[in-house]
Amino acid sequence: NAGGNTVTSTINYINGTTTNIYGGGNEANGGESNINISGGTITNTYGGGNQAGLTESNIHVTAGSLTYLYGGSNNSGVVTDTHVLIDNTSATITGIFGGGNLAQVGDTEVIINNGRIMNVYGGGNLAQVNGDTVVDINGGTVAQNIYGGGNYGVVKGDSYVTITDATILGSAYAGGNGSTATLEG
Repeated sequence: NAGGNTVTSTINYINGTTTNIYGGGNEANGGESNINISGGTITNTYGGGNQAGLTESNIHVTAGSLTYLYGGSNNSGVVTDTHVLIDNTSATITGIFGGGNLAQVGDTEVIINNGRIMNVYGGGNLAQVNGDTVVDINGGTVAQNIYGGGNYGVVKGDSYVTITDATILGSAYAGGNGSTATLEG
């Protein structure tokens, strides 16, 4: 909870209803987190911790209904590298952020192979990305917008967005959403 160090953590979420899932600790930093979601209903999924950082977070979704998914941590704690993979045709997700909610990250990678998502952000939500963002969309439907940057969050590096065989009902932006969502790379 508030002390110690976890080297590697793995959560396999098969089904159920959950408000928050954290790959990292509440306040204790860790090494690597792996979250595998194959069903269920989840409000918030964080690759990192609540107030704790990680070296690397990996989230793999193959099915389920998710409201918000963050590659990084919630309130604080830096995650060095985040990897989000949506790999199916049945997942529905309101918002994907390669970065954290309010917590900084290093580099982000979001890969979507099908699924139905409302909004995709390579960066964080009100959170800075200290490196580069990568968003790679391969099929599926994005009902609103794709942003290579963050939602009111700065990206210190570059933004890379690739879209192949996908339906985008809104717009695709290499930058972010909001006046403070600048790209500085």
